[in-house]
Amino acid sequence: MKKNTVKKIFIFFLIFLPLQYAAVGIIGLEKSEPWPAFILPAFQNVDATPEDVLVKEPVLSIVDSTGVIADAVPSGKLFMGIHESQIQGFFRAHFRDSTRWKGKNAEARSWLANRVNQLYPTADPQSVNVRWINRYYDLSSARRRIDSTRVINEFSISLRDESN
Repeated sequence: MKKNTVKKIFIFFLIFLPLQYAAVGIIGLEKSEPWPAFILPAFQNVDATPEDVLVKEPVLSIVDSTGVIADAVPSGKLFMGIHESQIQGFFRAHFRDSTRWKGKNAEARSWLANRVNQLYPTADPQSVNVRWINRYYDLSSARRRIDSTRVINEFSISLRDESN
């Protein structure tokens, strides 16, 4: 390879890599980050201090006409096939708030309703409640424990019709 060609390739990547990093950051503000990229994930889910760790978690509940039939449904149970390491990103992208869900099409609602019916065949599920919580873990003692929990957002996804 000619010296001039190597120099052009070097200059190209010297310009391309910072532009790519900036594009990932800008896109990440509006949508989920376009992985895989040339950089590591942002690990947005954990905020830690020496004394405690804050973890933002979605908690799912299945509701029928009589009330809650399943509280704190494991997200991996409802969304089988999504790797455990990707569940938090999936939920941030699609279930962060009710406006994100309202943008989904009828097929997504139908899939969710069918999945819930598969898991709870004897019930008549009406909705899935999504509750985002901040869970604080106390790290100051040798025995790590949940220090406190606070609900930061809650909304319901109707499994029946388009109006949430």
